[in-house]
Amino acid sequence: MVFYLDSFVLKTMILLCFAVTLIFRVYLSIALCQIGTIKNPYSINFPGPKGTYCSHSLNIVHSENWSGSGSSIDTDFDDCTNMALVDNWNYWFRWRGMRTSTDDIIVAYCATRKAVQNVYENYVDLGCGIGSTLLIIARNLEPHLSTGVEAQRISSALAMRTVAELPVNVPKIDILNMDIRDMISTHTLRSDNKEVPMSRFWFACDLITANPPYLPPASGTYCKDQQKMHAHFELRGGVEDYCHVASRLLAPNGRFFLSFWCKNNGDLRVTRAVEMAGLVIIEKTQIYLGKVTLESTPFPAPPASPTLIVYEIVRQDMDSCHGSDIRQTSVINELDLRVPPNSSSGHSDAYIGIRKALKLAPAPRR
Repeated sequence: MVFYLDSFVLKTMILLCFAVTLIFRVYLSIALCQIGTIKNPYSINFPGPKGTYCSHSLNIVHSENWSGSGSSIDTDFDDCTNMALVDNWNYWFRWRGMRTSTDDIIVAYCATRKAVQNVYENYVDLGCGIGSTLLIIARNLEPHLSTGVEAQRISSALAMRTVAELPVNVPKIDILNMDIRDMISTHTLRSDNKEVPMSRFWFACDLITANPPYLPPASGTYCKDQQKMHAHFELRGGVEDYCHVASRLLAPNGRFFLSFWCKNNGDLRVTRAVEMAGLVIIEKTQIYLGKVTLESTPFPAPPASPTLIVYEIVRQDMDSCHGSDIRQTSVINELDLRVPPNSSSGHSDAYIGIRKALKLAPAPRR
């Protein structure tokens, strides 16, 4: 009986010590995050002014006022990992969620290949997801300010963590957790418990990129994973909204690079959306993806319809700056990235060349 009581008391004391230690670590983490000693990569809301937090000498903005309700992100941390993306920059992603996709890389390649000026002042990636395109362009073109806007909380949290862990001497990168449609609204953003006009945060962007979802709502079976579902289905606006927002943010001489899949009359939708937004398509890059299964010489010609198209878009009034009608100068390029049957890497030589040109890590073998 005495031995039973001693064991019970000992176990109770151990549990109490563990609980006290855990509580102490939680409050210590809160205190350190408040003074900026450690990073807050998961958008956990600590006591203090809502709306923003800064880390690693970069202005990482988290705006919970713009996307849904609730005060935390339901993240499966065991499913998160990081790996090399571009040069010496790593990025965070979920194994069962969204990673860097081919269209992310292609739109970044088109934007960097067609860079019309040496230094960009203000670059924005609409619907940046986990930040793949944003990081690739930020590393290659080094704009003075790069901003990623993402409405989905888990994706923006991963992008925030990625940016927070970049080297200290990188150009300024912001991540905004907000709906892109609210960027041009008359609402205000709460910061330091004050109401600040939304117009204060935006000025003319000389470079904009977007890789929006391409499936209309209810046009297919939704993915069980929320991150994948929002990446594929237009649950927060379609390409029409992306074009409308870009038309309001684009500088007179700015460039807007939009990637869109050709399924469901995608090319026609983009053409109409661009026209309605008061923009002009000056160049199309038609991308052909897939794998050629039969060996033939010469290599078979691309199919009639491309897999996706990257559009280079400008404002309609840009032609007044050049003294010519830019609407008559539309160019169509082709980029064949289909994998030949004898490829040892599982990728085409053209795709491998694009990755090297962008300083990307070697492509994993398929």
